Amino acid sequence: MSAGLVAAVQAAHEDLKATQGSILVTGGGMSLESDQSAQMADEWGVTTWAVPKSAQRKLVHIMHTGLAKDGIYVGEVTVTVVVAGTAAAIKLDPEGKAQLTAEAVAEEFWQLQQKRDPAVWFVTKG
Repeated sequence: MSAGLVAAVQAAHEDLKATQGSILVTGGGMSLESDQSAQMADEWGVTTWAVPKSAQRKLVHIMHTGLAKDGIYVGEVTVTVVVAGTAAAIKLDPEGKAQLTAEAVAEEFWQLQQKRDPAVWFVTKG
């Protein structure tokens, strides 16, 4: 997961720099440092997913800081509930009580891109 992100950024770096581009990444609530997310990862049996997502979150933060000097914005939308219509929503939230629309996530990405706030490297949605 993180190795692919690094490889993609390295491959596109010169173009991103020339256009002052952005790298926007989707993260998951399991990447957050909290007792609640640790308990959920254990109960749902997704520890093998939560650990790489945590590493990705750290990588996004490092890239946000490191690539800013090249005019490249790096940000993450961390989704803390299931997204409606996905396999996870069907499995984990069949009643649809804690679901988010894909459009709401897209709007967060749009806002990150439009603002490109150097102080903001992630937003949490959910």
